[in-house]
Amino acid sequence: MLVSETGEIQAQDTREMCSQYSLSHGEDPIGSAVVNEHYVVMELPMPWPADAWHTPQLSAGVREVARLAQENGVDVRSLAIVPDAEYSLEGHTRLFHFHRPEGYFSCFDKQEFLVPTGLVAELLAALYAGPEALAPFETYRQDSGHIRELLVCTHGTRDACCGKFGYPLYDALRNHYAPASEGRLRVWRVSHLGGHRFSPTLLDFPGGHYWGRLNAQSVATLMTQDRPPDSLRMNYRGWAGLDALSQVVEREILALEGWRWLDYLKSGRVLDRGEHKAWARVRIDYTSPDGSDIGAYEALLEKSGTVLSIGSCRGNEPPKSREQHHVTELVKLDGGERKTVIHRRDAEDAEGTQR
Repeated sequence: MLVSETGEIQAQDTREMCSQYSLSHGEDPIGSAVVNEHYVVMELPMPWPADAWHTPQLSAGVREVARLAQENGVDVRSLAIVPDAEYSLEGHTRLFHFHRPEGYFSCFDKQEFLVPTGLVAELLAALYAGPEALAPFETYRQDSGHIRELLVCTHGTRDACCGKFGYPLYDALRNHYAPASEGRLRVWRVSHLGGHRFSPTLLDFPGGHYWGRLNAQSVATLMTQDRPPDSLRMNYRGWAGLDALSQVVEREILALEGWRWLDYLKSGRVLDRGEHKAWARVRIDYTSPDGSDIGAYEALLEKSGTVLSIGSCRGNEPPKSREQHHVTELVKLDGGERKTVIHRRDAEDAEGTQR
């Protein structure tokens, strides 16, 4: 299947697309959020090859800085965004740096710069060197802490699903929700986010939440929060602030606590793993933004089986067996009290309903 950079299907074959295959086989997207300490997101004109960072439009200097950062062990995810006629400035490149804070947090630290394109490599080197090295770039810093950045994957040359399903999602968000936000929301076309089998997929910054399989109704819920978050259970891929198993637990907490949970400062860790990884115990500590609500959740996860999934629409990749996990017990620790809010019977009943 060939997909143009605008998402149009140019040719059709009989192979089932990876996102359709994943959905039809009941794959749960939770736990698929990609976790990194740093995210560097920069404008890069199209067209892009399958790996956007191999485009000849990217300078050798930028590639060299990225290579050195990798060699030095910097945990960074580099993403390209398409310049926008309204947002962008000719001759300049916009660059975001989202950094995972230490300890409890709810959002990634956000920095935004709009620099002459020839200075991008120097800016990247300064970002990796530390705050002091950024002094020469303060004049290019943008005051955008109040702006939500939605990155929608439309990278059709990487995977057909992202072109076919991602572009319509981007179009709806960019032309309906962004104009109505009074400057508090920007929407960008982004390169490969990972998890295109859950396409259309997006990354919501500075929160760091991954979403997938979005349609008109689920997008409306995500933007307005007019329905409970559990209505988006099979759209939520997880929070980039937690490891994969903790993401599974965090979804259950989000369903219990409601949308306010996204603003809670939190930290998670795996306490124990069973033999052959058949089960795990996870703890998530939290505090409300004003510090008035402090507590923790502890959970038991068990394997709920495996599903078949195709990881990509490219080539003839065979289906892969992927493990699925669910929470069989969830205990809330609040003021020294332990309250079980989910137990095995609840989880089994929920599974039976979904089947």
